[in-house]
Amino acid sequence: MDKKLKIVSIWEDPDVIELEISASNGLFSGATKCYSQRNEIHEIGNRLKNFQLKKGHEESISFFIDDKSSAFHFTVRCIDSIGSVNVKLRIIHIANYIGINPQAERYISEFDFNTEPILLENFAQELISLAKQNIGEVKAQLFAKI
Repeated sequence: MDKKLKIVSIWEDPDVIELEISASNGLFSGATKCYSQRNEIHEIGNRLKNFQLKKGHEESISFFIDDKSSAFHFTVRCIDSIGSVNVKLRIIHIANYIGINPQAERYISEFDFNTEPILLENFAQELISLAKQNIGEVKAQLFAKI
Protein backbone atom coordinates (compact mmCIF):
# COMPACT_ATOMS: atom_id res chain seq x y z
CA MET A 1 0.00 0.00 0.00
CA ASP A 2 1.24 3.49 -0.86
CA LYS A 3 2.39 5.67 2.01
CA LYS A 4 -0.14 8.46 1.80
CA LEU A 5 -3.36 10.08 2.94
CA LYS A 6 -6.15 10.21 0.35
CA ILE A 7 -9.44 12.12 0.56
CA VAL A 8 -12.11 11.75 -2.14
CA SER A 9 -15.61 13.23 -2.33
CA ILE A 10 -18.19 10.49 -3.00
CA TRP A 11 -21.66 11.93 -2.33
CA GLU A 12 -23.39 15.23 -1.63
CA ASP A 13 -26.73 16.66 -0.64
CA PRO A 14 -27.59 20.34 -0.08
CA ASP A 15 -26.16 20.31 3.47
CA VAL A 16 -23.17 17.95 3.51
CA ILE A 17 -20.53 16.27 1.41
CA GLU A 18 -19.47 12.69 2.12
CA LEU A 19 -15.76 11.96 2.04
CA GLU A 20 -13.93 8.68 1.68
CA ILE A 21 -10.65 8.80 3.57
CA SER A 22 -7.87 6.24 3.45
CA ALA A 23 -4.29 6.33 4.64
CA SER A 24 -1.26 4.15 5.20
CA ASN A 25 2.30 4.53 6.42
CA GLY A 26 3.39 1.23 4.89
CA LEU A 27 2.90 -0.76 8.11
CA PHE A 28 -0.49 0.46 9.31
CA SER A 29 -3.55 1.65 7.44
CA GLY A 30 -7.12 2.76 7.93
CA ALA A 31 -10.17 3.89 6.00
CA THR A 32 -13.46 5.57 6.81
CA LYS A 33 -16.24 7.68 5.41
CA CYS A 34 -17.26 10.91 7.08
CA TYR A 35 -19.17 14.11 6.43
CA SER A 36 -18.12 17.70 5.99
CA GLN A 37 -19.11 20.82 4.10
CA ARG A 38 -17.41 22.37 1.10
CA ASN A 39 -16.55 25.57 2.98
CA GLU A 40 -14.95 23.52 5.79
CA ILE A 41 -12.79 21.58 3.32
CA HIS A 42 -11.77 24.85 1.64
CA GLU A 43 -10.86 26.35 5.03
CA ILE A 44 -8.73 23.30 5.91
CA GLY A 45 -6.93 23.62 2.57
CA ASN A 46 -6.18 27.27 3.33
CA ARG A 47 -4.95 26.45 6.84
CA LEU A 48 -2.54 23.88 5.43
CA LYS A 49 -1.51 26.15 2.56
CA ASN A 50 -0.48 28.75 5.14
CA PHE A 51 1.15 26.23 7.48
CA GLN A 52 4.22 27.77 9.14
CA LEU A 53 7.38 25.73 8.66
CA LYS A 54 8.69 26.62 12.10
CA LYS A 55 9.91 23.82 14.39
CA GLY A 56 7.14 22.84 16.81
CA HIS A 57 4.30 24.56 14.91
CA GLU A 58 1.26 22.32 14.47
CA GLU A 59 -2.28 22.32 13.11
CA SER A 60 -4.96 19.85 14.22
CA ILE A 61 -7.83 19.04 11.89
CA SER A 62 -10.95 16.93 12.45
CA PHE A 63 -13.91 15.81 10.40
CA PHE A 64 -17.19 14.80 12.19
CA ILE A 65 -18.16 15.40 15.82
CA ASP A 66 -15.11 16.57 17.84
CA ASP A 67 -11.38 16.02 18.41
CA LYS A 68 -11.85 13.03 20.73
CA SER A 69 -14.45 11.16 18.71
CA SER A 70 -13.97 12.42 15.16
CA ALA A 71 -14.23 9.97 12.28
CA PHE A 72 -10.95 11.39 11.05
CA HIS A 73 -8.41 13.52 12.85
CA PHE A 74 -4.92 14.50 11.84
CA THR A 75 -2.20 16.71 13.21
CA VAL A 76 0.48 18.26 11.01
CA ARG A 77 3.62 19.28 12.89
CA CYS A 78 6.91 20.82 11.77
CA ILE A 79 9.60 18.63 13.34
CA ASP A 80 12.89 20.36 12.51
CA SER A 81 14.51 23.59 11.39
CA ILE A 82 14.52 22.61 7.69
CA GLY A 83 10.74 22.21 7.47
CA SER A 84 10.23 18.44 7.69
CA VAL A 85 6.61 17.69 8.55
CA ASN A 86 5.12 14.83 10.58
CA VAL A 87 1.49 13.85 9.97
CA LYS A 88 -0.22 11.96 12.80
CA LEU A 89 -3.52 10.34 11.79
CA ARG A 90 -6.43 8.90 13.76
CA ILE A 91 -9.04 7.10 11.68
CA ILE A 92 -12.25 5.80 13.23
CA HIS A 93 -14.54 3.62 11.13
CA ILE A 94 -18.10 4.95 10.82
CA ALA A 95 -19.44 1.67 12.28
CA ASN A 96 -18.47 3.07 15.69
CA TYR A 97 -21.11 5.78 15.34
CA ILE A 98 -24.03 3.78 14.02
CA GLY A 99 -23.98 1.04 16.66
CA ILE A 100 -22.74 -1.84 14.51
CA ASN A 101 -19.73 -2.51 16.67
CA PRO A 102 -20.13 -2.89 20.45
CA GLN A 103 -16.31 -2.98 20.84
CA ALA A 104 -15.45 0.29 19.11
CA GLU A 105 -11.72 0.09 19.79
CA ARG A 106 -11.42 -2.55 17.06
CA TYR A 107 -12.24 0.04 14.42
CA ILE A 108 -9.63 2.68 15.27
CA SER A 109 -6.29 3.12 13.57
CA GLU A 110 -3.58 5.58 14.66
CA PHE A 111 -0.22 6.06 12.99
CA ASP A 112 2.02 8.70 11.47
CA PHE A 113 4.35 9.40 8.58
CA ASN A 114 6.74 12.18 7.58
CA THR A 115 6.30 14.35 4.52
CA GLU A 116 7.90 17.35 2.84
CA PRO A 117 6.69 20.96 2.67
CA ILE A 118 6.04 20.86 -1.09
CA LEU A 119 3.91 17.72 -0.69
CA LEU A 120 1.89 19.40 2.06
CA GLU A 121 1.42 22.46 -0.15
CA ASN A 122 0.23 20.26 -3.04
CA PHE A 123 -2.24 18.50 -0.70
CA ALA A 124 -3.57 21.84 0.53
CA GLN A 125 -4.19 22.97 -3.05
CA GLU A 126 -5.91 19.68 -3.88
CA LEU A 127 -8.22 20.13 -0.86
CA ILE A 128 -9.14 23.59 -2.09
CA SER A 129 -9.88 22.11 -5.54
CA LEU A 130 -11.87 19.24 -4.01
CA ALA A 131 -14.04 21.82 -2.22
CA LYS A 132 -14.88 23.50 -5.55
CA GLN A 133 -15.17 20.61 -8.03
CA ASN A 134 -17.90 18.09 -8.78
CA ILE A 135 -18.10 14.92 -6.70
CA GLY A 136 -15.30 12.47 -7.48
CA GLU A 137 -13.40 14.74 -9.86
CA VAL A 138 -10.52 15.56 -7.51
CA LYS A 139 -8.52 13.43 -5.09
CA ALA A 140 -6.57 15.20 -2.37
CA GLN A 141 -3.47 13.12 -1.68
CA LEU A 142 -0.68 13.75 0.81
CA PHE A 143 2.28 11.49 0.06
CA ALA A 144 4.84 10.39 2.62
CA LYS A 145 8.46 11.44 2.32
CA ILE A 146 10.44 8.92 0.27
